[in-house]
Amino acid sequence: MARFCKNMVLSGNVVYLEPPPVWENNEAVREANNILKQILYAIYQNGKYYPADMENIRKMVDRIEGIEDRLMDTIDRYTDSVFQIMPK
Repeated sequence: MARFCKNMVLSGNVVYLEPPPVWENNEAVREANNILKQILYAIYQNGKYYPADMENIRKMVDRIEGIEDRLMDTIDRYTDSVFQIMPK
């Protein structure tokens, strides 16, 4: 770590690292959890589910996948920028 910091200071290549928005993923997972609980409660009460329920689950899964893809892209850019300025 010391060599990395020294190289970054001496070379003038300072990387500003902005953390990925992990809170967005947590919020989406929490919302999906609430929707699933509501659907499970309705199934427990009525013994059946509706196609709209399944569509809501598909939308939430797609949303979470999109957020995770963006997080992975951010992590890839982060690691690429760090590897470029690391000492050889």
